Amino acid sequence: MIEEQGVVIELNMESCILLPVISMYLLLLPGSAWSLCCPTCSLRSVDPLNAQQIEQIRSNQELIQQIKLNPLLLHNRYYQRSVVTLTKRQRGQILRNLPDLFLSEEDFRKSLMTRGRVTVEESPQGMYSRQKRQTTATRVCEPLAGVDALQLALNLDGQVVEIIQMPDQDLNQWILEESCDDLESSPPAPLACGLVDRVVPGVFVTLSEPFIFDHAYVVVQSCATVYV
Repeated sequence: MIEEQGVVIELNMESCILLPVISMYLLLLPGSAWSLCCPTCSLRSVDPLNAQQIEQIRSNQELIQQIKLNPLLLHNRYYQRSVVTLTKRQRGQILRNLPDLFLSEEDFRKSLMTRGRVTVEESPQGMYSRQKRQTTATRVCEPLAGVDALQLALNLDGQVVEIIQMPDQDLNQWILEESCDDLESSPPAPLACGLVDRVVPGVFVTLSEPFIFDHAYVVVQSCATVYV
């Protein structure tokens, strides 16, 4: 049973196990409960990646490996680009089976979005490691919320994936991002570059073998300046 914005949603499925996550937002709209409890079921009827699409992934392995070795590159717009071109039929099948994940920017801004937990990293290279040092750090200033339709991200296993977007239909899997714009703030030292860490559900293409469509959680992070 899940209570969301005062509405109780009963999940009458014994096999439904909610994945433990540190922080996340869930867009629990009508018809989405089964997709969340059985992440791969709604993708079984989607045409698998064809030979040309797999070749697109293989030809971009240098880019993919660079991101895997240095996840900070995910914050660089040069590396935020599509690797796989889906067919019109594949996009239609995904949108038909998982419509609740794709929203217009306006609808996403109205949806439930949480701020997540601030973490401070031991080192830049460990940015996406699950072994983070949690902190009770205080934000320097209140975050300014924005949205972004990311193309590349990491899944919970640290593998690079391509988040499926449909900009031609004004439907994307939007991600909440934050920034700090308090130029007059003069906080005491020491300061640290913190990360707002979220785990969110999404549908994506795995860019490592097996090359498949998957519906699972991805890790997204945005920057925040904090006292430590």
